[in-house]
Amino acid sequence: MRFVIVIFSVFLLVSCSGVKDKYTLESDFPVELKEANYQEFSPGARGLSSSISVSIKLAENSSEDVQLKGLYFHDQYVGFTSTEGNKFTAAMKGTPDNEVMDDVQKKVKETNKEDFPFQLNPDEAVVCYLQKGKLKYYKVQLKRVQGIIPPPM
Repeated sequence: MRFVIVIFSVFLLVSCSGVKDKYTLESDFPVELKEANYQEFSPGARGLSSSISVSIKLAENSSEDVQLKGLYFHDQYVGFTSTEGNKFTAAMKGTPDNEVMDDVQKKVKETNKEDFPFQLNPDEAVVCYLQKGKLKYYKVQLKRVQGIIPPPM
């Protein structure tokens, strides 16, 4: 009986440690970031969601063994939708107007916040990238840029 308890305890410890390390942030980014910014675009009518465009530009001499996949920002994960050379862009929906959100929408918004794996300030994002076949995460500071033209969604 003791043997079963010991085996179960070891299994539980290994399982929990795997979950904890799933979203470990790297202390250094393997390539130089030239710019990292975001723009928020207001909706055209009351009750609609705003949109956000995030742009990350890497140095020209960036290593080819790093592939940017997506980012965590404003309680959402979004993959990069556009790549032009060393510039990566992601478009996401912002938050709907709180005055017209019904109770179900508010509950969904709170649930998404609880499941979000990182504690971030409003101007921080976590870049998800592949390096040598391993998925890694790095926190970046984004600069807010005033936007005029909304991105295509």
